[in-house]
Amino acid sequence: MPRFFFHVTDGHAFAYDQEGTDLSENAVHVEALDSARNLMADGDQRGLCRRHWEMTVANEGGEPIFKLAFGHALRADHLRTADLLDLKGRRLGRPSP
Repeated sequence: MPRFFFHVTDGHAFAYDQEGTDLSENAVHVEALDSARNLMADGDQRGLCRRHWEMTVANEGGEPIFKLAFGHALRADHLRTADLLDLKGRRLGRPSP
């Protein structure tokens, strides 16, 4: 099973996932959404807004796979892969121009 790393930034500082998590290709998007929602909930309890934070998910080779803006994780439980951005700002699941 592949290993993925969930790196987080608030726009200024970066928190790099040094351990990673073993997940299937299908489960990595769900894990990213759950992690973002949990970090936002923790921030809410502390009186901190984390909706502007962003997560970059990388594969075990260190290659970034996609980005998730935390604010997008709040929209709906049915967020699809097409709602996630690749590293060029294009939505995943849609053809490149």
